[in-house]
Amino acid sequence: VCRAMKLETNHPGFSLRKKNIIRNYFENLHTQDEIEREKIDRYLKEKVLPSISEDSREMLNKEITQIELKNAVYKQKSNNIPGPDGIPRKFCKNMFETVEPLMLEVYNEVLLEAKLPKSWFEAYITLIPKEGMHHLQIQNYRPILLLDANYKIFMTIIAERMKKLQIRNNIRTVINMKFGSNFEKMVVAICSMQKASVIVNSDFTITKGVRQGCPLSSLIFILSIEILLVQIRNKKQITGIKIKKEEHKTQAFADDLIFFTENPIDVGTILLKEIEEFVKMAGLKINKNKTEILIKNLTENQERELKQETELQITNKI
Repeated sequence: VCRAMKLETNHPGFSLRKKNIIRNYFENLHTQDEIEREKIDRYLKEKVLPSISEDSREMLNKEITQIELKNAVYKQKSNNIPGPDGIPRKFCKNMFETVEPLMLEVYNEVLLEAKLPKSWFEAYITLIPKEGMHHLQIQNYRPILLLDANYKIFMTIIAERMKKLQIRNNIRTVINMKFGSNFEKMVVAICSMQKASVIVNSDFTITKGVRQGCPLSSLIFILSIEILLVQIRNKKQITGIKIKKEEHKTQAFADDLIFFTENPIDVGTILLKEIEEFVKMAGLKINKNKTEILIKNLTENQERELKQETELQITNKI
């Protein structure tokens, strides 16, 4: 990467400068803006959030079993590059009968006591150039996160447990939804001390973003988005569309959200206000360049009014 990012000099000090450009870019990318915790707590307390059943809470917090461990190990790909611990996942598969007792002991200590191996907080970032892009610019490289084999296996077990929850599903969301003390402590421990290092440079602390390749991280992000979706479903002023007597307001796939309404003029600003309040608390941003309002049967005056009120692009084609 450093060789590709050529600078207009052969001065030896510029090699270090190129490494610092790479490190600073990714450190800024993974550093959150300051958000007062009291404001987040107050926001969550004002919202009506679902909580899971006692049976589900017990299932999430119980000891990890041999069957869960074996299923998670054999679910891993064998050709992955190892993370900071240097252990390939293929090793865990081939030596499973030998290492199983130790893995089970460590994993249950992590879950029940929130004591994590130091390497679980760390990750390597390797950079792959994007095809057809200018490779002198750091943003034209795709970061690939390399995590510990044991971290990924453990998180696969926890993610599989979460997928069993019978609810429509950030750290504080897990606590407010009452997932149980063992699970909550483990999530807080993992999310509070993450670090990463671009392979050409030293490490930095991660305080923002979804941990790529982590089976649990994406599910926690979905949980945080659920706060917004619950509020929109429950808010009577936000009306959706009716299909066979059933009202539909939202559809979500990770961070891609779709909202439906038969009355965009009146509902649009209320909906945006709810979204903007949420993203401010969650440390997210609306990408207005990729956000559009798909309309049908609006007059030109209504279309102009909607664009003026929302400041979003209007289209009548998918």
